[in-house]
Amino acid sequence: MVQRLYRSESNICIAGVCGGIGEYLNIDPVIVRLLWAVFTVLFPGGILIYILACLIIPIKENNVKTKVNITSEKDVEDETNTVKDEKDVVNVKIE
Repeated sequence: MVQRLYRSESNICIAGVCGGIGEYLNIDPVIVRLLWAVFTVLFPGGILIYILACLIIPIKENNVKTKVNITSEKDVEDETNTVKDEKDVVNVKIE
């Protein structure tokens, strides 16, 4: 399996470039961010390179496309009732 460079979705500060580089190199993304900051201070072209990296490096997409945000027990109960109601509708249609 070929390892590819992606922008990170989990280690993100601005656009996930340093997080993605850290994941690719298997090092802490904070170290990459610090090195990038030093590089940008010493060579002002670092900002332009970061912008280009944002445009060139693709975002790593997870297999999970939707996220569920349940905030209270009432929400859980409502979701459970909705599933039960939908199951009843399916059972009626099958019969």
